[in-house]
Amino acid sequence: MDRTMQTLALVALLLYLAPAALGPRLSDNQRTWLWRAAAGALAVGLAIAVIETIRWFAR
Repeated sequence: MDRTMQTLALVALLLYLAPAALGPRLSDNQRTWLWRAAAGALAVGLAIAVIETIRWFAR
């Protein structure tokens, strides 16, 4: 699960930084969707982290 978390963190970071890196080449709509995708990746990563923490404490 650790590798999955690292991958999700990297994807979220890249999606978050993409609008700034691509600058004026993106429309406002494309920029918004990239930020939404980044927020989704962060939410999934956070959910996995919470579930894994609960499993760890339940042992």
